[in-house]
Amino acid sequence: MNHSKTAGAAPDRLTVAEPSGAYGAAAAAAKTASAVLFSIRELEVLRLVAADWTSQEIAEHLCISPRTVETHRRMMLEKAGTRSMIGLVSQSVRHGWVTVV
Repeated sequence: MNHSKTAGAAPDRLTVAEPSGAYGAAAAAAKTASAVLFSIRELEVLRLVAADWTSQEIAEHLCISPRTVETHRRMMLEKAGTRSMIGLVSQSVRHGWVTVV
């Protein structure tokens, strides 16, 4: 699947803010996620998960392996204390870790 720069241009997908600058939104979210210490890369993965990207799509976009994406997903679930990606994304939107536009 080919995603546009807005990370989810299709109307049936959640659209999240595209980072600006070197670290952009991920760095800003890292500051607000003080209770949950996500790395900048984990926040990049989280932003794309929230936009409904698959692990394969995320891997290709970030030039990492799908297994690494799955590791980031697992680590975020553990750090946030959630049991599912739906719970993680919901908590992330509530706490401002990802910005929905």
